[in-house]
Amino acid sequence: DDRARARSKLCAKARGPTTGVHMESMAIRDVENLTISARGLGYELNYSGLAQRLASATRMLQLHATLSIEPGDTIDTRHMTQSGYAVHTRFIERLADGSKVANSDNVFAFQAGLLVSRAQADVVILGSGDAIRALPAKRSVWTLSVPGSTSARLDCRRNRSIAANIEIGSDVLVPLSMHTCRNSPHRFRIGNS
Repeated sequence: DDRARARSKLCAKARGPTTGVHMESMAIRDVENLTISARGLGYELNYSGLAQRLASATRMLQLHATLSIEPGDTIDTRHMTQSGYAVHTRFIERLADGSKVANSDNVFAFQAGLLVSRAQADVVILGSGDAIRALPAKRSVWTLSVPGSTSARLDCRRNRSIAANIEIGSDVLVPLSMHTCRNSPHRFRIGNS
């Protein structure tokens, strides 16, 4: 897919500057949505590489990640912490029929609101393919997603509340074929893999 082969790029609106070099930024990731979207294209997302890529484009960067984990499981949390993220989790719930409830969308929404209300960041980069219901006021809001997975409501060309969209490219995507080993440094389990 040509979209996935491109380097991570910024698709910005014509209005206002979008370079992050002199800004303080906060990036909040919905790890499950980004991981599932990348796998849908045949890739694993290198979260450490993504953190380095974003940090190289900003003066100061706070990284946060939301995800679901099995009670007692520290593998996914440790992976994200080692990649430079402050981790916010929810436990995977098992229902009576044996199915799992493993979605951190509510954790993402709650933590995003809480973190943004307490931060001084000029730019908030929200990493989720889902439509975000409430956007932080008085901040430049950017989205980050795997190509083709951003909700149309978050397209900066259509939504005046979004200053820019960042598409993740091949510089931080690793083909799934390279992840045959369960202990690969880029393999993220998302709780149920």
